Amino acid sequence: ELLPLGAFPPDTPSAFIVRPMDSIRVLQFAPEAFVLVDEEFRVCYLNAAAERLLAPNVFANSVSSLGALAWEVLPVAVEGGFEAAVRHAMSAQSAVSFNASLDDGARQLEASTYPADRGLVICFRDVTAQRTSERAHAEALFESERQLTTAQRIAGVGSWSWNVQTNEVSWSQEMFRI
Repeated sequence: ELLPLGAFPPDTPSAFIVRPMDSIRVLQFAPEAFVLVDEEFRVCYLNAAAERLLAPNVFANSVSSLGALAWEVLPVAVEGGFEAAVRHAMSAQSAVSFNASLDDGARQLEASTYPADRGLVICFRDVTAQRTSERAHAEALFESERQLTTAQRIAGVGSWSWNVQTNEVSWSQEMFRI
């Protein structure tokens, strides 16, 4: 929480005093998309990353969205509805996280909301590349397991493993067949 400038002890170095406008400047250059909404869910602020990520085709800059309802200007899809997620976060007055998407699911986002003095801070992070990479790794693992199963069947050999800590033994399908 920000302290009023007069609340700092007189010997506090000025470099350690965070002024409200300094906070806004930090948000403006943050790589994550930040949107601030008031108690009525009206957009009060979007940083540059929010403009780039969330609304490049909806409005030219953050000024044209100020005062609009968050779910009217942010083209975010959330299971159960973006409006419901934001309303829940406001009523809970606690941090709430949810998954969201843009462009009919083409881009995946992680979203978090944080209570503010008179509203919410909504943070979006584009995780499309990470999720695409995770999917590619899962598909490669599945293909590798399929190839191993085929090779064991053709060669007439099986495999097994033993977890010494849990004393759990697992056999491949071919080991069972043999």
